[in-house]
Amino acid sequence: MRSPIRKNDIALQMLQANPFELVCSKEYQEIILKVVRKFRQTGGFKQESDSEVVQEITTHILEKISYIQKKYSSEHGNFKPYFAKVVYNYALDLIKLAQKRQNFNNDLTTAPPDRLVSNIRPELLNDELKKLSLYLAKNKRHQAKFVLLLKLYSRSTIKAQDIRNFLPKVSPQVLAQALETFGKNYAQLDDYLLYQHINALINEAEGKNKSADAVRKWLSARVVELIQWMNRRSKFQYDREALRNLVRLFFMNEESVVKGY
Repeated sequence: MRSPIRKNDIALQMLQANPFELVCSKEYQEIILKVVRKFRQTGGFKQESDSEVVQEITTHILEKISYIQKKYSSEHGNFKPYFAKVVYNYALDLIKLAQKRQNFNNDLTTAPPDRLVSNIRPELLNDELKKLSLYLAKNKRHQAKFVLLLKLYSRSTIKAQDIRNFLPKVSPQVLAQALETFGKNYAQLDDYLLYQHINALINEAEGKNKSADAVRKWLSARVVELIQWMNRRSKFQYDREALRNLVRLFFMNEESVVKGY
């Protein structure tokens, strides 16, 4: 069994040489999860799942890893407690930011999508929808996959064309099975079951055998990127729930255009 000192030396080597592997290791992901659950016990992170918050914190830490590499020194003691403190501070910032957003921007965060039209000035809402459309249009590489998973994220009805855009050679049988689940209101269905279903489609399209959890993490990382992109350009401040409402309205409008309303 490695001594604590030796284990800390290895962690420090990984911090400099391969920080991604260190932060994403089971040991350090469990540190993040423990902090998230501690905050949840006191009423924090009510809207998000553990995995969503862990992914958001992980993404933030990796973005700031060069700062952590420079800032940490042996004077701070072993790296694990230092890392836990970094996680705690950022989690606290997330909760404070969520509270500010709720107070400042309650309509966008809490109103159902069909009420956003009356609660927010139409020109402002249209600007937000245009920003979302621009983001989706500029990300060509994963556009079809992201749209498909955003519909799942917002519990919007998935159309046959959404699936064909991602999997052009989808068989009639696979398409029918997917639409049986996603082609109608599926908001009340179990989250785990939904990701299992969508994962089968994604694996067939990509020729891979990844887990449903891998799909969830991929989507969570893209959602974080989209939230950050929107917040840099918007008068509103987005969190996951506010984005979910905007995305749902975006797809509702899309359906109206298709139907000719």
